[in-house]
Amino acid sequence: MTSRAARNQFISHLEKDRITAAFHFLPLHDSPMGKTTGRATLPCPVAQSISQRLVRLPLYNDMADEEQERILDSILDAEI
Repeated sequence: MTSRAARNQFISHLEKDRITAAFHFLPLHDSPMGKTTGRATLPCPVAQSISQRLVRLPLYNDMADEEQERILDSILDAEI
């Protein structure tokens, strides 16, 4: 993904195919615990950029091959 908008567009595309994807990565220095116990005093632009573009795809041990293929087809069909 190149931006937060592209990430959101990609997630919307997957939702239309009934595929649940999520984004929830928060850089440690931005998390509540990181702010109270962390030592990062400088900005971390790479971590912040990645956190806005990261997508968690559905994946689990007993996922059927057909389900994997359906998800991959949807990913490849995305026009992002």
